[in-house]
Amino acid sequence: LEVVLTKLKRETKAQILGLSATINNAGDIAEWLNAELVRSDYRPVKLYEGVYDSEKVKFLEKKDMYIGNRENGEILLAEQTVAKGKQALIFLSSRRNAEKTAEETGRFVKKFLTENERRELDEIAEKILSVPSHPTRQCERLASCVRNGTAFHHAGLQHGQRVLVEDSFRKNLIKIIAATPTLAAGVNLPAWRVLIRDAKRYYPGYGSVYIPVLEYQQMAGRAGRPKYDKEGEAILIGKNEMDAQELEERFIMGEPENICSKLSMEPILRTHVLSLISTTARNEEQLMDFFSHTFFAYQYGDLSRIEDMIENILARLEEQNFIVRDSGLGVTRIGKRVAELYLDPETAYKLMNGLKYELEEFDYLLLISSAHEMDSFRIRKSEIEKLEEELGKRDLKIEVPESWDLHYEEFLSCFKTALVLEEWMNERGEDMLLERYGVTPGGLRTKVEIADWLLYSCQELGFLLKKMKKIRDIRKLRVRIKYGIKEELVNLVKLKNIGRVRARILYDSGFKTISSLRKAPKERLVDLLGPKTAEKIWNQLNIEENKQGTLT
Repeated sequence: LEVVLTKLKRETKAQILGLSATINNAGDIAEWLNAELVRSDYRPVKLYEGVYDSEKVKFLEKKDMYIGNRENGEILLAEQTVAKGKQALIFLSSRRNAEKTAEETGRFVKKFLTENERRELDEIAEKILSVPSHPTRQCERLASCVRNGTAFHHAGLQHGQRVLVEDSFRKNLIKIIAATPTLAAGVNLPAWRVLIRDAKRYYPGYGSVYIPVLEYQQMAGRAGRPKYDKEGEAILIGKNEMDAQELEERFIMGEPENICSKLSMEPILRTHVLSLISTTARNEEQLMDFFSHTFFAYQYGDLSRIEDMIENILARLEEQNFIVRDSGLGVTRIGKRVAELYLDPETAYKLMNGLKYELEEFDYLLLISSAHEMDSFRIRKSEIEKLEEELGKRDLKIEVPESWDLHYEEFLSCFKTALVLEEWMNERGEDMLLERYGVTPGGLRTKVEIADWLLYSCQELGFLLKKMKKIRDIRKLRVRIKYGIKEELVNLVKLKNIGRVRARILYDSGFKTISSLRKAPKERLVDLLGPKTAEKIWNQLNIEENKQGTLT
């Protein structure tokens, strides 16, 4: 965003309107944009912030509310919310906590549901189960919660399931959503009350630390939305009176963190350096001039740190043959394509090096899983032994770090990601992947999309490197990852409305090619696929013949 704004400032006369409810140093950003800062403390719906101290809720601007001594204060407050005919969001630190809390709150919420609401919620639960090709335990757990009028919401859900949960909450069918911070910003939901149970989050290497004040304010801001309520409540859940006092001072009375430029992060910087050279910057002076107009330059004044980093980046880009430096700066053909693909140049270089070798299917998966854009699946301690056992069975083309190497755990994470993608391509069910690897359907879908992008990048780089024989393998691999199928089904999924499940049904029934499907009796397709789908397939296969009659 900072780079886009810098380009807009320099190259256009665009009018820029910036809006934020939480940015503390808005004055700095306004001055950088040469904009007028307008401040207002007006909120169309009054928000009351408070802290539960295991006995009462102490509000900042209204009378304290006695609740009673309860270990799980968020459950008690959620129950009270539904009893008032209102809705609530509960924010928690992990997916597991969100799922557990949704189940716990459902035990009392179901008592408040009308017969019509129960019927509608049953229909929504069935839709949730039908989003994936095979419902997983997570899907069944979510559907069970929805039938009781609650839901959990996190990045592990598939997009269709998240939409169903959000829409049902807007219709006041789902009364309570237990969520990770996926709902903390940018979503307008009719929550009268927001309960923040987990004000700390675990970070590997750091332990459990408080979330930023900025994040708390985003969560609290979900309570009391225009068109839905005249007021809202945001309540932090403390363990005791001392904990509650700390939460009040840190979050309710605290100042949000300043927004800082991230351009000094090298992967971000080198991506934009290559992009600028491929579009506008013709020499180092123009390159540095651009960065002198960024928020980084405004915020820190001294560009010497970035200048040193850019010099190292230019030397590396030249070494990688992405740019040329003679009388100025120029981009090579392959460097331009890397910039267009929006890849980190280091990732592109890693992919190009990989294409030099005779790679097997799994080698490609491991290659793309090692790209930092993939953000590989985390490994659990309980998985390490099994992963190492599987690693010993593989004859890999890339060098495997020793177990005492600093990057060994990172490599195992990449190896796990490649294994999951391989299992998916071998038509393993999403439930099995959840059970064996702890990979949720939503998490899998995200990795599949990134894998397709990285394989497409491999394909494009292969064209430029004249690795034509490998492009065919990569294209086939893309289809297999997209649909989660074995190689034998690649041709069948070319048909619309045919995915991994239907393709497998057809193949196992003897229809192994599109040609064999053209000769299939209409009634046989109906038996296998049902009348509606069979009609659509017949239309694709027999356009001329279909003019004489339709399936019945």
